Amino acid sequence: MLVWLAIPLVHAAPETAIDAEGVVVSTLTVPAAAEAVMVVIENPSRLSELSGEGISVRVVSVDGACSVLDYTSASRLATVEYRLRQCRVTDGLDVKLIDSPSFSTYDSTWRLVSTASGTEITYRLYAQTTYFLPDVLIRQSIRSGVAEMMSGLQQHF
Repeated sequence: MLVWLAIPLVHAAPETAIDAEGVVVSTLTVPAAAEAVMVVIENPSRLSELSGEGISVRVVSVDGACSVLDYTSASRLATVEYRLRQCRVTDGLDVKLIDSPSFSTYDSTWRLVSTASGTEITYRLYAQTTYFLPDVLIRQSIRSGVAEMMSGLQQHF
């Protein structure tokens, strides 16, 4: 007698690294349509919940495909505050820094590509803080936070 086991498709863990320019890049494929992924990533409160970092998000304004968002997060060193403009684009989201006492630069993108097994998600973040800390510590901390967020996203789907 043959017994067939239903084995779910397991997707690889998110790949998160720091490239030569200091950009944190994370890639993940999830078994969901791109639009379902977009619903999650463009909701800053939901994405914050998935990251597990305890970041508070407030929508300041919405203008068409763009939103202005205020973020606050208590880190080990200080309260981190920043205002971002998040805009939906054809293949994902573009996020740019408006103002922050914590960051001098914050530039991120989400890109979604439909695949045979779901959606490939690529998240890129380049950020520079205003804190006097070694760059390597800042990049590693950002990489760790991005990896945690992407793992939360993977578990969601």
